[in-house]
Amino acid sequence: MSEDFLNLEKKPEMKTNKEFSLSVTILVIVLVLVGILLFFREQYGSEMLSMITSGRAEIEQSEPEEVITLKEEEKTSYIKVVRKGEGLTHIARRAVADYIKDKELDLSPEEKVYMEDYIQRRVPLEEDRENRWLFVGEEIEVSINLIEEALQETEHLTSYEVNNLSNYALLVSFSS
Repeated sequence: MSEDFLNLEKKPEMKTNKEFSLSVTILVIVLVLVGILLFFREQYGSEMLSMITSGRAEIEQSEPEEVITLKEEEKTSYIKVVRKGEGLTHIARRAVADYIKDKELDLSPEEKVYMEDYIQRRVPLEEDRENRWLFVGEEIEVSINLIEEALQETEHLTSYEVNNLSNYALLVSFSS
């Protein structure tokens, strides 16, 4: 409020152009931020939105529980939940380990490496997916038919292929 010394009345102050443009700029920034948050919520779900708004660098979550699909009292597939740092090979490795455990099989490390590679190249992903990147918490289904197909293919490995696979088998931990 400013005073008019001639009339001794208080008059409301007029905002200057600078104050007005600052107010408009702040309003535009707020609207852009709200738009970005809504975009991320739509694209990545509420988990990503809570991460962005809380300022956390990464999503903290406990190890997801493994789910096994049952059909007529018989397993038809293994549903593997993607953990941080995992790719399709890790998913295939865990599915193979569960299959071996369930069937009480004794396979060589080379056969296991071959099977996981065979499976990771053939595991179906969403039809409209353009790439094979995985996201933490995503569920990947590995069918038992695909695992058994990979197991059958190990019977055709040549000694050269087994020797080559042994180089990779040394580097792999086969625990699920």
